[in-house]
Amino acid sequence: MQNDSDEVFSIENIEFECPICNRSKIKAFIREYSAPYFGKLLIYSLICPSCGYKNVDVSSLESKPPTRFILKISEPEDLYSRVIRSSSSVIKIPELGLMIESGAIAQSFITNVEGILQRFKDAIEGLQVWTEEKEKAKVALETIEKAIRCETPFTLIIEDPQGVSAIIAENKEKLIIEEYDPYKS
Repeated sequence: MQNDSDEVFSIENIEFECPICNRSKIKAFIREYSAPYFGKLLIYSLICPSCGYKNVDVSSLESKPPTRFILKISEPEDLYSRVIRSSSSVIKIPELGLMIESGAIAQSFITNVEGILQRFKDAIEGLQVWTEEKEKAKVALETIEKAIRCETPFTLIIEDPQGVSAIIAENKEKLIIEEYDPYKS
């Protein structure tokens, strides 16, 4: 929980033209926080009341090395490990062939491992309507359901070149945190 005393500065109600629809003024919210595990962070959100464009992100205001988090999931309790994802990070589950990439429209979020699996499931269900390969989508959904029920072990990997993301696991023995070179594959 954030204390008001941790707040360094806050800027609210900045308005500028929406880059998507050009019809309305985007409302911007920018705030600096000091957060446990992460240090100083800049949190911002942009919302267009006309077209619904929304962008929320968290950036570190401190220099951190590129970091890789590797968590082995084999028990139901592992699914409750907290996941903090910055827009600069890549999330991989190699055993399931799943990946969330970084990019200009990638968003930050805080969830748990089960929430990551649910995001993949929701994305595949949304694409299932448009794809010709409905059987592959069905198999992918069944595989994710097995992972959600913890019937198949898997590995969650987060690589963040800015070092802002994190996995916070109850069972620290299952978590590996290491620096990595983002320019080497």
